[in-house]
Amino acid sequence: DAAADIAAIVTRNIGIHPIIGEIFEKVEERLMKATVKEDSVIAGKRIDELDLAARMGVDIIAIRRNKDWILDPEETAQVLLGDILITRGAPMGIKEFKDLAEGQLKHLED
Repeated sequence: DAAADIAAIVTRNIGIHPIIGEIFEKVEERLMKATVKEDSVIAGKRIDELDLAARMGVDIIAIRRNKDWILDPEETAQVLLGDILITRGAPMGIKEFKDLAEGQLKHLED
């Protein structure tokens, strides 16, 4: 799936052609990396509990846990302290999600 392909580019640190970068600037969805910090309300929660797609239009497409990558994680996967999450979504949604992951935002909006 396309999300897994994009995550592979990010996780393997593969460079992309400048034209591809320009195309990504024009699309509605963005990618963002966020580290789950100690004060984060999402630490310890399962992806399906967070209901990110409905709440903020964001999907977690990859998790970096220690030295391992989990691509296209299951909905039952748990988000742990220290995880590096690769997300995709609308610019406002992924910004809000990054604030949640980093402990700057203390609650999920319904």
